[in-house]
Amino acid sequence: MNEVIDSQYQRYHRLAQMGALLAGEQHLPRLYDLIVSEAMALANARMGTILLREGDTLTPIATRTEVSIDPESMRSFSRERFPLQRESLGGQVLLEDKILNLADIRTLPEGSPAILWPEFAHFKAYEFRSLLALPLKTPQSGYMGVLVLLNALDTFGDAGAFEPQIEDMMTMVSTQFALAIQNVRWTRQLHQAYQDTLYRLSLVAKYREDPSGAQIRRVSHYSGLLASALGLPEDKVEKIRVASALYDIGKLGIPEAILLKPGRLTPEEFERMKQHTTVGAVILGGSQTEILQIAERIAVGHHEKFDGTGYPYGQSGMEIPIEGRIVAVAEVFDALTTARPYKQPMSFEKAVDTIREEAGKHFDPAVVQAFLGIQSEFEKTLQVIKV
Repeated sequence: MNEVIDSQYQRYHRLAQMGALLAGEQHLPRLYDLIVSEAMALANARMGTILLREGDTLTPIATRTEVSIDPESMRSFSRERFPLQRESLGGQVLLEDKILNLADIRTLPEGSPAILWPEFAHFKAYEFRSLLALPLKTPQSGYMGVLVLLNALDTFGDAGAFEPQIEDMMTMVSTQFALAIQNVRWTRQLHQAYQDTLYRLSLVAKYREDPSGAQIRRVSHYSGLLASALGLPEDKVEKIRVASALYDIGKLGIPEAILLKPGRLTPEEFERMKQHTTVGAVILGGSQTEILQIAERIAVGHHEKFDGTGYPYGQSGMEIPIEGRIVAVAEVFDALTTARPYKQPMSFEKAVDTIREEAGKHFDPAVVQAFLGIQSEFEKTLQVIKV
């Protein structure tokens, strides 16, 4: 059970810490969990949830409880989509723009008891008493949802009502909660726009070879799978997945007669083709953005080989950036298993054997080992992203 906060000093100390916690959390599901847990601690509540607004419905998220509730009731509640209507908790708070602070939801002075609100249908058998529900809203984003807290505890750990000073404090912090959600949403929108821009740039480079963009999507997905299987941090995995879409950006500088030639390239043509790695590094170089820095390393490094026989610089082993070693496997696997103007696709099984045989030669053995451990995920991707 949460430790009961029994002094104003403890609450203000918690508030000071909470500001830094909210500002530092950029993962939206974790932010929702943080908001509910912090709200419960500040208000000494035994249950909390956010009813997130999605159009005209409310969806429960990040529900936490110290009340003994049947797991199936909790699962059913988490799957619900509640209509936003006046005869509901959400409607009372959002449609009427008010805070509800109820000492006993079973004995309301007028109308039906709150326990009959649709949000409580799964919990009729449980001993809920006090309730504090506040709108989550900002001037820019409007009403985002409802923060709901249930069963306040007094300083002795007994059930009681949410005191007026708790209501005042939670009214203040609910604005902080809403602003934190808004800021993370805006950041995600900007990040998505940035990713979309990079993806469309990669399409420009590959359009002559692959108008559908399927090759880019496969290599990007394969690269993310490998990065994750290697145990890289989640944020690094995502950056590699996004940046790998630009692995062939340098092909913008390769003549179409060479790029789309159906037969084997002459030695002179192959030397010209190899320049796409350094052209890609020039296009992507000099950025202060980490994703573009990763993309530059991938562009110049994905044709290097572990034994030092690759190009453009003949790097070997750990001299090759990890991003280049990852995309080398992803790109070759895709090349082996899909049709090109100059060849038919290889079978999945034979492609896996080829990757395995090249460990320590073309490929980093650790990346090959990761690939072999998740080869079924590669096969699924190959089947799903065809065009």
